[in-house]
Amino acid sequence: MITLTVNGEQVDCYNGDIVKDTIETSVGTVPFEWSTGFAPEQAIYAIEQFINGTPVEVQSTGRGWIIDLASETHPQAEINTIDFMSNLVNFRWIDSAYTGDCAAQLVFTVETTPAEVAGAITALL
Repeated sequence: MITLTVNGEQVDCYNGDIVKDTIETSVGTVPFEWSTGFAPEQAIYAIEQFINGTPVEVQSTGRGWIIDLASETHPQAEINTIDFMSNLVNFRWIDSAYTGDCAAQLVFTVETTPAEVAGAITALL
């Protein structure tokens, strides 16, 4: 779980849905623009706006994060959700022989980089 301080209060983040552009939090389901990544300041702002009754408008693409992998057999993955409670990155393979859903263990923090996410997925190969 990721805990952020919003207006002096602790808000727990349980799950990030990149496809639907939301964050499941202890204050409710907050609209969040995942296409720009996960920056604590952006998440705090989105939660503040949600609490104030003026949730941010998101420009949802209806897709997850597409990341390139250093693999000929599995060149890309689309990250769909991040479960902050069970430390799972849920994704599907793109342009590979296997196109099903998959998950990789990763303790996601506010400092997690895209390279760390890619590394956790590539470690499954």
